[in-house]
Amino acid sequence: MRKQALWLGRFQPPTIAHLATLQEILRFWEKVVVGVIVRSSGNVPPDSPWKQFLDSTASQAMATWKNPFTGDEIVRLWMDSIVGEVSSGRVIFVTMPQVAHQLDFSSRFPKETYDFVEVEYGSDSTESDRLRLQTFASLLERSIHFVQSPLILHNTEIRHLVSSGKSWTEFIPQGALETFTELNGASRLKI
Repeated sequence: MRKQALWLGRFQPPTIAHLATLQEILRFWEKVVVGVIVRSSGNVPPDSPWKQFLDSTASQAMATWKNPFTGDEIVRLWMDSIVGEVSSGRVIFVTMPQVAHQLDFSSRFPKETYDFVEVEYGSDSTESDRLRLQTFASLLERSIHFVQSPLILHNTEIRHLVSSGKSWTEFIPQGALETFTELNGASRLKI
């Protein structure tokens, strides 16, 4: 079993697919740091190697309507979903800006200590997924360790179900459903 994994995402909100992926990561790593990406403030300098990536993905990934929950709310939803793993210390949550906005990313999460983990989407990959993986491997100068999630579910699918009035509650982890309801999650997800 490998030591530590680092898995980043917006998790807006955490779904049963995210939970299944986390469980898959825990099969191969002793500990997982889940980096919850929150909306970044500030600009990346024009000469930054991240500039092209951020320009091409900012309107998609970081749009306000796609990020209705705060970082603290996402962590709370996650913790309600996996109480046992959190209390055992196997899963740690940190909120952070996008990697491009973290000048100290490589020193905080050195590649010798943390395996950078991503989901292998295969044919379900979006153009944004493919660009992110290519950019991260190149600019962070580290290998990406892929896991096969037993369930692929994009949050956009849940937004469409909520907006159309169709059933969606089965896609939120059971432990987090009460908190999700308390946070008015369904109304915040509507497109």
